[in-house]
Amino acid sequence: VIPLGQESILTPEGYGFASSVGRILKNADRKNGFYPAKASDLVTDVMEGITDGEVDVALVFDDETNKLVGIFTETDYIKFSMARARSSSTEEESAKYLVSAVKEYITPASKIVALASEDTANVAIAAMKQAKVRHLLVADKVGGRTLLDESKISGVISMQDVMSVVQKDERLSLQTLARKYPGIASPLDQMREQMKSDANLYATDPETAKTDAIRVGAAVIS
Repeated sequence: VIPLGQESILTPEGYGFASSVGRILKNADRKNGFYPAKASDLVTDVMEGITDGEVDVALVFDDETNKLVGIFTETDYIKFSMARARSSSTEEESAKYLVSAVKEYITPASKIVALASEDTANVAIAAMKQAKVRHLLVADKVGGRTLLDESKISGVISMQDVMSVVQKDERLSLQTLARKYPGIASPLDQMREQMKSDANLYATDPETAKTDAIRVGAAVIS
């Protein structure tokens, strides 16, 4: 039961659109979110790896140095298939494509969108929309939304991963508001009422209010 009184139950700091991408990666529960491939692996083998498991993207690493050289997604496979269709006039030429190394069709590491673990969901959504991609890398540190030489990769998240966490957090907050304000039918009016309550609380003691809002909201969502 959520206690009534002067406590905020709107989506708290660190949740919803303010969720860190590190939390989103953890909540996705798909290990690190990518299939590891070597640059020399065949395209067909890599595609099998990302369609048979829980992940839908491959990170491709150099055979000798194990340094990240690129990412391979379904979009890259479509490009591969289109190139094969355009260039293969004989069965022999078509067969050559089937034994192509994945390194020939990856999106290079320099063009991969990357965020630091502490960056938030709203930053992730904006970054993916701006770059017109559906996946991004999560690392311990980045520079200008790209990986640094010293970056340590934590994993890969997708737009679906981000929205799943955001929607779950927001839905739980709305359910809590409905329990607190049973006499108000409109979710929007419930939120307005809670915002008024929060405003009064912040006016009384801003620091205590912020701490209580985060504590109570986190308890609701966790």
